[in-house]
Amino acid sequence: MRQDTSPPLADVKQAARGYWHHILTAAGIDAGFLKRQHGPCPICAGKDRFRFDDKQGSGSFFCNQCGAGDGFTLIQLTGKTFPESVRLVAAILGMASSQAPVRPLQAQTHKPEGDDTTERRKAALNAVWEGTREVQRGDPVWTYLTLRGIRLTAVPEALRYHRALDYWDEGRLINTFPAMVARVSAPDGLPATLHRTYLMPSGKKAPVSRVKKLMPPAKPGCPTHSAVRLHPAGTTLGIAEGIETALACHLATGIAVWAALSASFMPALVVPENVGKIIIFADNDEGGAGQTAASALARRLLSEGRKVKILAPDTPGTDWADDTAGSDERPWEN
Repeated sequence: MRQDTSPPLADVKQAARGYWHHILTAAGIDAGFLKRQHGPCPICAGKDRFRFDDKQGSGSFFCNQCGAGDGFTLIQLTGKTFPESVRLVAAILGMASSQAPVRPLQAQTHKPEGDDTTERRKAALNAVWEGTREVQRGDPVWTYLTLRGIRLTAVPEALRYHRALDYWDEGRLINTFPAMVARVSAPDGLPATLHRTYLMPSGKKAPVSRVKKLMPPAKPGCPTHSAVRLHPAGTTLGIAEGIETALACHLATGIAVWAALSASFMPALVVPENVGKIIIFADNDEGGAGQTAASALARRLLSEGRKVKILAPDTPGTDWADDTAGSDERPWEN
């Protein structure tokens, strides 16, 4: 008989607290049912008898027909036994049998993106940054990068770990997730805004519509001219679109690499005056957006008297994080 290697029930319950909206949607219950008001029941199909109140983050619910219970009970009502529901929750949370995922100490909140006054933007940025801490081996950010094949000995100071960051969608708070928070710097080197990558405790990407989000900037003109400055710039500097791509290129080349965050931001990125040579690590997008952006940046830098080289992976639809992470090949040395 196969031994059950599921984590202890107490650990799964503790890990699930506060994450039930995500867990239940991942288990197949439509998010439209999970509202803190009376509405249709996902089990018996009653039109106005169900309420998901999630008391104390337990996933609790009440239905006039199905009864009441916690998140485990609701999953059981979909046709699973209690042990099956526990194993499913553990799998959704990415829990290993020996270690429960890191849990939030306290969720940090910020205003939805529609709140755009300068002072409120600054307050929101400060609230998020103050809720972060240094990335450490084994936390969700470290695990996320490792899963991408990015094996760092030390994580750049511009990247931080937030244990519980609110995820807003169209002005509505959806859930709270761990996140990788990146400081975006303006051309003068001062902080301009923050970039967030929402994760699960397992280090996998959060199941949301937009895993990566940029907060409204505190500085005018950002982030168009800005970048995530992962490493101090020397006389040679690499530019890539994504944070993961920039880290992979740094590991493979040893040079400082900054992340522009998107193809649309890349052409206007400002490079320090002391940088004489720039290597642009372009994405090989099937639609050509990455290559077009790289060419536009290269033309401007060449007009400034810099030396520029564009490199793109051979495989369409990939970036250098796909092609170089964990590899000893250095195709750009020639």
